[in-house]
Parts: sequence; structure tokens; C-alpha cells
Amino acid sequence: MRKSFHLTSLSALGLSLAFAGFSPVFAQDNPEDDPIPDEDVSTVPATPSNPIEPPVATPPTTPSATATPITPSPETGASARETVTIPRAVWEGLLRDVETLKNSRSSVATTPTAPSTSTTETGAASGATATDAGGSRNYLLLPDISFVGNSQYLFSSDKRDTGRNSLDTEGELGIQGYVYPNVKYDTFIVGNPGAEEFGVEEGYLTYLSAAKGLNVQIGRKFAPFGRTGELHPHSWLYSRQFIARQNLIAPENLVGNGINLNYLLPTGKKFFARLSLGAFSAGESASGRLNTSDPSDPFEGSAPNRIGAGLSRFYNARLWTGTSIGPNNEIEFGASRAQGRAFLENFSGVDKNNNEIVDTSAGRLNLSGLDFSFRRFMGTGKRLLVRGELFKYDPRGLPTHRSSGSYLLSNYRFDKFNDVGLLLEKSDFVNAPGAKETATSLIYTRIFSERYYVRFTGTRGDRPGASNYTEGRVQFVIGLGPHTHELE
Repeated sequence: MRKSFHLTSLSALGLSLAFAGFSPVFAQDNPEDDPIPDEDVSTVPATPSNPIEPPVATPPTTPSATATPITPSPETGASARETVTIPRAVWEGLLRDVETLKNSRSSVATTPTAPSTSTTETGAASGATATDAGGSRNYLLLPDISFVGNSQYLFSSDKRDTGRNSLDTEGELGIQGYVYPNVKYDTFIVGNPGAEEFGVEEGYLTYLSAAKGLNVQIGRKFAPFGRTGELHPHSWLYSRQFIARQNLIAPENLVGNGINLNYLLPTGKKFFARLSLGAFSAGESASGRLNTSDPSDPFEGSAPNRIGAGLSRFYNARLWTGTSIGPNNEIEFGASRAQGRAFLENFSGVDKNNNEIVDTSAGRLNLSGLDFSFRRFMGTGKRLLVRGELFKYDPRGLPTHRSSGSYLLSNYRFDKFNDVGLLLEKSDFVNAPGAKETATSLIYTRIFSERYYVRFTGTRGDRPGASNYTEGRVQFVIGLGPHTHELE
């Protein structure tokens, strides 16, 4: 299972503003975040009758006067309690200037375009994907370079699981930057030290605002399929991919080389709608092989193998909508479709020399999905999320079977450093008609900062050959560099 994440690409200015204004660690003691009390304006003395005369320093008439104190200079030795009287118009102008500066800082630090897909849960009408936000658009600057490490230890009562009682570590190098104004390049190099070579998982150009409301992405990337289809594992609220996505789609996400169009539909400010259309090739091969030599033993005597889609050339479409319900609630709905040509490895038997006969089965495959999300914000740092998805697998000319899978996730963040979750899952196996897997998981995450969190997961489930199995996972995620990995 993939265990990597990325740090959101921000420029030096954007990063410092984000830390000052939004970081749960750095924003606590920042005096610039304290609002200027408007009610104190009434205590400022009125405008002098002769505006040409300079302001005259006078002592405050009452102890509660809030006129600006003047620091005594060595030359004058003035009292520390001396005040200066300024015209009301000047004072109000200063207040407006301060407010303008605060608003300009906020506009730099955030990009309100769409529901967040890889950053903090900010709402149905705000946030941006990790690749659309952050980073200076000055293409003469050095790129943003980040490294992410993900370590996870798995305990399992299913002795057939080859990953049980072991620590798995994966690293990811992210290089992101502008190559031309409004043209951004993102690449993510992933590998497991000691187990495999590092390779490019994603690498693509994004043409921002190619037309009004339209972004164009060209290269190798995750296809927008499902609510979490473009999220990297660092943004997940769970330690592993949903079993329905593993069994029916891919170990992580649908990926391929091609072009993807994201169009923000002109639905107004109160309703968000984004349409994604893509065409891809060179998709990932299936994660497991079929066993047609013995239909009674589809898993070849081992733990259930998760086949996935195995789509090589495919088209993809997704409609994603969202709106707010009152000041504290948001709701989203989405529909996804992917169809194309799939290739699956098939073990059909042995020859007279007892050598395995393995061939490739090809056919058409249609994938579809429906999803919904509901969020309720309940005060500073508190948020309730409920999300569910349903997936359908419909093969044509493949030695697999129609299958479906679903999950329901609830996550409650009771402060800015801690959240708990409950995950219910159910899935068919495309290579074993009638076989199912169910699982219930409890999840706790301790968020130390935007760059470091620890997660504990306990799972009780039922799968072919291992009824009532138990799993435990301990996950450590760290990040270095400007591409932060805030949780959803």
C-alpha cells in the first residue's frame, strides 16, 4: 500500500502568511491577528477647529483614554503617558489602511475556488487543490522542493497477510514551480527505500485560466474519479485506501498519461459546480492476477488478492457540486464515470513440464461512482464530516464479474490537534463471485503541526478465509519543505 504525502507548494511570502494567519501553532501569539477595536474611536478627540495648525500634544483627560502613546525620546525626556491628539478623519483613515493590509494578506494566503481536495476542510465554496494553489507565479524563481516520509507498522491476525508485523516506509520528493506565467509544473517522485526504485508517480503541466473558468492539465496524473480520487495519502483521514477502491479500482487511484480539463461552471457564488473531462493512456496494470485454472480457489490458497480495474486506455468524467446550508453546514454531491480498455493477467494452468501458463485477458470495463459529503462546523477548531461513496464495476469480455463496493466515513475533529473517526466498509471481489469483505475501523489522529502527525487505527473485519480478523496500524507522517500536508 502506498504511504506517501506531499507538502503544499507555497512561495516564501505565501508560506509566511499562512503560518502567521492559519497555522495552529504559529498563529496563537501573533499580535497582528488581534483586531483593532472600532469602539475606541469615539474616545479620540474631535477635529481641531483650525485644521492647518499641527496637532497639539495634551495629556489624556481620563484614565480610559485610548489615544496613541508616544515613546519618550532621550532629548526631550517627555513623560511616558503623553498622548497626541489627531483629527478623527486621520484616525479613521489609518483604520481603513490597516484593514486593507489585512485583507490583502488574506487574499495572498488563500485561493477560494473549490471545495478542498487536498488541504484543510474549508468548505464547499473555498479552498483549492494542492497543485492549483501556492507557489509564486514568477517563473524565474527557484522551484519549490519538498520531501515527505510515511512510515506505517501493521499488526494483523491474518497470517496470510505478507505485510503483517512489519514496518513499511515510503518517501516522496515533490518539485513544483511555474515555468511561465499561469503555467505550472508539478512532479512527484515516489519510492520505497530498499524495496523498489524511485519513479515518477505524477508529472504534469497545469495551464491556469486557459479560458474563463477552465484549467487544462497535461501529463501523468491522478484522474478525477470519486471524491478522493485526486487526494494523495497524506491528506487521507485514514491509514490505508478503502477496500472497495482497492478491489474495484486501484491500490491508490486511477492514473494515466493524458489530458484533463477542469471547468468551473458559472453557477453563481452560492453554488459550486466543477466538471472534469479527461482522456488517458498508459494506466497502471492490475494489482493482482486472476486464477481461472481453479474456480474453487480464486485466491490461489493465499490472502485475497485485490485485482483493481487494470485500465490501460480510458476516458474519465466527473461532476462535483456543493453548497452551504446556513452559516455552519455544507453539503456536496458527486458522480464519476470511467470507461475504456482493461488488461488483466490470467493464470490458466500449467503445461506438461509443470510451468505456469500465464496470459493476458483484454476487454472493456465501465466504472461508475456516486458520493456525498456533509460537514458541520461547531466552533473554533471543531468539525464533523460524514462522507459516503458507492462504486460499480461492470466488465465486458473480461473473465471477471460485476461487482460493487461502498464505504461510510464519519470524522469528528474536537480541536485543532485531535480527531476521531469511524469507518464502515463493504466490497465484492471481481475475481470471486459471491465473496465479500467487510470491515469496521476506529481511527484516532494526533496532529502535532502541519508537518507531523501520528495516527492509530484498529480494524475488525471478515474476509474469505479469515472471519473476524483483527488489524492494528500505527502511522507516522512527516514533511519537509513548502508543500504542506494539512489534513482534510
